[in-house]
Amino acid sequence: MKRQLLYIACALSALIATACGDPVNDYYVGKNKNSTEGTIREGLEAKGEYSEFLDLLVETDMLGFLEGSDDLLTVWAPVNGSLPAGLETMDADEKLKLVQNHISTSIIYSRNFDRLKRVKTLCEKYLDVESADGFSIDGVELLSPDMIHDNGIIHGISDWLVPRINIYQWLEQAPDNFSMMRDSILKRNTRTFDDVNSTILGVDENGRIYYDTVWKTTNDILDAGHPAIENERYSFFIPDNAAVRAMIEDYEAFLDGVQYEHGDEDKALWFDWLMRAAIYNGTTDFGAGTSIRSVHGLNLRTDYQQVDSREVLSNGVVFKLSKCHVPRDLYYDTRIFNPYYIRVDRGGPTPNPGLDYFENIADLAYQLDENTECALLQFLTSNSYYRFLSYNFNDEEGLHPVPVLPGKYNVRARLRNFVNGGISNQTDSLHFYINDQHIAKVTGILTGQYNTETGGIIATDIEVTGIYEPVEMEIRIPYPTGVAEPGNEYRRIGIGRVTLVPTDNY
Repeated sequence: MKRQLLYIACALSALIATACGDPVNDYYVGKNKNSTEGTIREGLEAKGEYSEFLDLLVETDMLGFLEGSDDLLTVWAPVNGSLPAGLETMDADEKLKLVQNHISTSIIYSRNFDRLKRVKTLCEKYLDVESADGFSIDGVELLSPDMIHDNGIIHGISDWLVPRINIYQWLEQAPDNFSMMRDSILKRNTRTFDDVNSTILGVDENGRIYYDTVWKTTNDILDAGHPAIENERYSFFIPDNAAVRAMIEDYEAFLDGVQYEHGDEDKALWFDWLMRAAIYNGTTDFGAGTSIRSVHGLNLRTDYQQVDSREVLSNGVVFKLSKCHVPRDLYYDTRIFNPYYIRVDRGGPTPNPGLDYFENIADLAYQLDENTECALLQFLTSNSYYRFLSYNFNDEEGLHPVPVLPGKYNVRARLRNFVNGGISNQTDSLHFYINDQHIAKVTGILTGQYNTETGGIIATDIEVTGIYEPVEMEIRIPYPTGVAEPGNEYRRIGIGRVTLVPTDNY
């Protein structure tokens, strides 16, 4: 009945078009099927070169399916002499899946291969279709295409299509040299009662409902792109144990070098990053100089990892890493502070001018950065620099240090002229230093430029060196060589919030 309906549909479409455009319609010509070869079963039985495949069809009770199915079929028939290794040790279920992996419930002509990427089989696996240097299916050469029969098509192929495991199955049985990542990921599996798919069987004598219980497994690492799904494609990056241990040693050496305290919670952080960076949605060649984003939004840079080998599976590729890297930027965040803690010389730090200054110069604070307090630097021209440390103040912590992790930042700040009692800054430019490193020459801060939008701005990239501690900043009044400094006149400069924004610390 189904084939009669297909014939009618194709015949009607022929009234308005010169030819049917899909494979099923292509299968029919006029009132007759485009075949004189009988059923697929009869075709296989008549061709001696497929007798080994025919024997396995008989053993698995699948031979009758090739003439009794209501579906039009495509059969990928391997030639004799190519029996898969280990066939004699396969159990009945494995042999059945092997046979089913050679059968698709749709018509697939070779002329349509170049429009296909993957083909689904009866065992729920997907075969990769490739067209480079002639067509192949899952890497197996197509030898005798398009042998048309009453209920479908046979394509003769050069080898058996052994069902490949998917990425999740590979992970479950991964070798012990991958045990650190394998066990860490699988340990995140959580088994819970599936109330949607569990069927109520009745109620016991205590009024409690009992079920034909179905359990579901969730995993916060894998569920964003689960590598057990066959109809998706994934790339999975997994370092071996030696690579993980080397990464830990390297990270600990980095943190020790900058005197940043660390412990087991840091190792847990690194492992969590590795797991969340492991799965990429799609396939990639992982070429040099590229960055890919995992299903959890983490960037994996190819130049920091080393691929030892790769394995093509049913739903993607496993990349086995002999070197892995967890980005340093896990420890970097924006550092924001106001110059509360000032020191004029190389002695110990002293408090910034009293907090009443912030009330007296509220208009200056507004000019520097809206709703942000600022500090007023008053310095004599005979003492032409001001140093301050990265400290902050709040009601909960009081005055407290803001340590900065050595690395790359963009530093942002602003200086403004301040007039008080007729005394104002007379220096057009100042030099800005961090840890004795010259950062910028700041201009546009003279009297009369009080309301300019561009004057006094610092915005530049720097690299902080040293250890994890508050940075020391310095503002200097420049005087040309050989020019005497003027007398003891005050220079009053307001400096607002200083912001260090991390840049590339991968």
